[in-house]
Amino acid sequence: MLLRAMVGMLLVAASASAAEMTFLSWSVDTGHAIPAIVCQQLADMPPASIYALVDVGPREIDRYSAAIRKARGGTYRHIATWSGGPTRVMVSYNSEHLELLESRELFQFDGYEMNDWRHRSPLACLFEHRRSGERFWFVAVHLARVDAVLRRSQSRGLRSWARKSKEPIVAMGVFNFDYDFVVEHGNQSHEYFVQGGEWTWAKPTKMIDTHWSDRNDDGLDDYPNSCLDFAFHAKLPEEWTLTSEVVVRANDFPDTNASSNHRPIQAKFILPGPAIRQEVKSRVR
Repeated sequence: MLLRAMVGMLLVAASASAAEMTFLSWSVDTGHAIPAIVCQQLADMPPASIYALVDVGPREIDRYSAAIRKARGGTYRHIATWSGGPTRVMVSYNSEHLELLESRELFQFDGYEMNDWRHRSPLACLFEHRRSGERFWFVAVHLARVDAVLRRSQSRGLRSWARKSKEPIVAMGVFNFDYDFVVEHGNQSHEYFVQGGEWTWAKPTKMIDTHWSDRNDDGLDDYPNSCLDFAFHAKLPEEWTLTSEVVVRANDFPDTNASSNHRPIQAKFILPGPAIRQEVKSRVR
């Protein structure tokens, strides 16, 4: 009984000392949304340790980075893809909490093309959490929309990359999987991506439409009950957790020409430090 009580107390202490971070991904819809409004909306959103912004115009990269620093503090740094032409991918992170060890654009892996030089590559960043010393990859994703052949290849490439990674991975962004959460089924790219169980979806408890499309201007969403935006994880240790939810803002849908036609995804990431876990193991013996 005493041993069990001691274990329980240690687990509570470990939980209290665990590192909790918030990640946020959002398609800012360049060429459609007004950058000044996007900057204000970024400031109004919940604070995050990592912001993954996709569909970013090259001229807006520094602007959005500055908006995050102004709202959250001068410790935020950013990195962006050079691929993607008018629609780039960027990651802004809190350097006080996270050290960027490595970054790369994923162009090809295991023979799978992830960029045909007309699209943007997934942006992979290897971070070390300064307090716990834990390392993980964060991947900002904007897969092809119109080119289904490339999107399927990107999905297979990311699946293979995750399988061979030695570090835990969190991937967030616009995957364009056309997942209908009523019938619980996505397109073929989604099937390829989750095949084999390498990736796990941090599925929101409450499913909400993430994208507004009204091409015939009838005032109705062309694809209701659909999800294009996701948070996935791979190779997370058992004691690490990732949960996500769709961020709904007042009057965000129906979409207007002022803001993005995507809703952000917010994820909560919890990981205990190695020293904490070692303390629990050593005292149980």
